[in-house]
Amino acid sequence: MLLVELRVRWQQALSHRGLCAACGSGRVWHDGHRDRKASLRLIEQVEFVPEIPQRRLRCRDCNAHWFHPPEGITSRAHYQPCVVAHALGAMSAEPAASTAEIAAAHGCHRRTLGRWIERVAAIAEPAVLASAVVHEADAPVLPAIPTEVARPTAPPRTLARLLRALQVLALLEALASLRGLEPPALAHAAALVPRIPANAQCPRIRGDPPSQA
Repeated sequence: MLLVELRVRWQQALSHRGLCAACGSGRVWHDGHRDRKASLRLIEQVEFVPEIPQRRLRCRDCNAHWFHPPEGITSRAHYQPCVVAHALGAMSAEPAASTAEIAAAHGCHRRTLGRWIERVAAIAEPAVLASAVVHEADAPVLPAIPTEVARPTAPPRTLARLLRALQVLALLEALASLRGLEPPALAHAAALVPRIPANAQCPRIRGDPPSQA
């Protein structure tokens, strides 16, 4: 989708009310809005997008308040899951490219890319995800998952964590597909693996917007 189309939808979404997620009340009121920034992948490239409007809502019955997420913005983190998933995939698909080159292509620092690898690898044990896929599909056949990564200059520990992160991503995609969820599956990690740590739902870096109630 083009950014201009997303901006139109974001503005239209400012009229959203819906029901209160806490108590189910329909007495939901607009309570202002805020702008946030994010980097997301659009038309095969990463875009830094400033001034993304978010509607703040409040329930008049239970006084809960929250921000309605704009379309395509699925994480509180600055770098959206579509960017993280693609960057990790590039680590495997482009063995000749350096970590710094891949990070630069995704608008981040190489250390940020390293943190993404660690955090995605920590989302869940691949064996646990594999079991969930088999159970969901009601079949003993697993989708193809990476078994090796060719990055000649990477130290063994980095290769091991990257391989695990790629396996986690592949299994999450399979599980999300079986449940009818749109890619990237990383955006649905919290729902797919309810017991994952809160800071592993969506990779975060220093400077990301704080969580909101």
